[in-house]
Amino acid sequence: MSVVAITNHKGGVGKTTLTYSLAYEYALGGYSVLLVDLDPSGNLTIAMDQDPYEEGEVNLANIISEGESFDPGLIKRSVTKGFATFDILPSNDELYRVESMGNGIQSLFSLKDYLNETGLRTSYDFIFIDTPPNLGILTNIALVTSDYFLVPVSPGKYALKGLDRMFKVATMVKKRINKNLEFLGIVINNFRKHEQPSRALEKSVIDLYGDAYITPPIRRTVDVQKSEIISEPIQLAFPNSLAVRDLKRLSQGVLKRVKKQKA
Repeated sequence: MSVVAITNHKGGVGKTTLTYSLAYEYALGGYSVLLVDLDPSGNLTIAMDQDPYEEGEVNLANIISEGESFDPGLIKRSVTKGFATFDILPSNDELYRVESMGNGIQSLFSLKDYLNETGLRTSYDFIFIDTPPNLGILTNIALVTSDYFLVPVSPGKYALKGLDRMFKVATMVKKRINKNLEFLGIVINNFRKHEQPSRALEKSVIDLYGDAYITPPIRRTVDVQKSEIISEPIQLAFPNSLAVRDLKRLSQGVLKRVKKQKA
């Protein structure tokens, strides 16, 4: 069992797509997978054919703000894509309220306590948490809950700017709250090897983070955008895409690191 937060305080770096793609790859390989969408925008929830604006009896915002161990059956949804089935705790637009209010330090433990008390944490091989593009309370909740955090980056002028601040937050969480939290590595999305920004980013990641760089980078193809539009994993929608080859190799690399960390 491994809980992995996919996080970066910058938007547009491919957090949701990476979360979805890794979950699909592992589910297809026979692993049991749970997704947790902590991003109030609900993009992962929408990709999983769920409605983040649905008014249900209970939602993630209730779990975080009230700290109650609600029956997972009231929240959890099971989704099948192709030959892969996985579960999700969907986002809800009420998470915006939780993000803005903060809800105090006790809310930091709310998701971790919920997964433990309901038995969900030990019911899956992998739990992936998609986070919002900031360092607010929801991202901190994800870090407190997780065993590992994985950082996607994308080529651009300020691709790595401020990343040290995110690592400082993660270090503080590890030191004060979650001693089990480990940095899994950095993934480069939207990579084009013939373009200077991509090459410059890869060089910077290697220079600054060394072995923490998980290869290969995920190549930018039109297939990625098309799969996002139709809310399908790229492996299912475009199985022959170059990005799919990258994702398969990347998922193996991530799995090896998890197993190495556990050894």
